[in-house]
Amino acid sequence: TFDRVLQKGPDPTLAAEVANLTAIPFATDIGACIDAMQRLGMRRVVMVTPFDDAMHEQLTRYVANAGIEVRAARSIRPPSAEEISRHYEVSTVPLAVPYQAAKALFRSTPDADGIWITGALMPSVGAIQPLEQDLGVPVVTSMQAMAWAGLKLAGVKAQITGYGRLFDHL
Repeated sequence: TFDRVLQKGPDPTLAAEVANLTAIPFATDIGACIDAMQRLGMRRVVMVTPFDDAMHEQLTRYVANAGIEVRAARSIRPPSAEEISRHYEVSTVPLAVPYQAAKALFRSTPDADGIWITGALMPSVGAIQPLEQDLGVPVVTSMQAMAWAGLKLAGVKAQITGYGRLFDHL
């Protein structure tokens, strides 16, 4: 069950089950993010999301199984259910919103060594390079990590610039 996975981490049999169905390699959002954070040496991160506190707790427990500690989390979602249902669409959030939230959260968390922006639908890829330049730490976003994982699985070795230091590891 999902609760068991949250407590123990990903089920190692999942890859075998998928391999029995298809020879096509696969990656998951959270798996790609964990791989990316580990590749960049991120161990104590701040997390910016479009999710609520309950999901923050679940994500925090999940990545802890991989040796990554979420030191602080912040949601960019509006505070009230009415605002969420009427006026909030995560895919239309201005890029400045996750950028500013990540920058402020990182600066308020002195022992963090990186930034994780999760929620693949939320615009954030364009904030990676500016955040890395402004703060001097690695940044991993869901969409960036999934693209990186897909390129690795496809055996692509290319120089990709402008989307963070993660792409130095292809």
